[in-house]
Amino acid sequence: MNKFIFALGFVFSPIAVNAGQVLPNLYASKFCEMRAAGLSKEDATTVAMQEAYISSGHAAKVTWNGKLIDSDVLQASIAVVKKCPDLAK
Repeated sequence: MNKFIFALGFVFSPIAVNAGQVLPNLYASKFCEMRAAGLSKEDATTVAMQEAYISSGHAAKVTWNGKLIDSDVLQASIAVVKKCPDLAK
């Protein structure tokens, strides 16, 4: 479980969304695809956000690991860890 929390925190850290929502499964698919193609974590995050972000809607706020975050961002991070755990690091 600690490995999961570490990987989740590592994936989650660069994702910042002010308004709108992230589509978690699309984000994970694109992130993993870009990491497998050799992009850095930061570049893969940028590409995945461009693909998976929609400007409508607002995600619920949740507390994770003592921090208040958007639920869609947490779901996207969890989806990445499940889809490609070795590339999420």
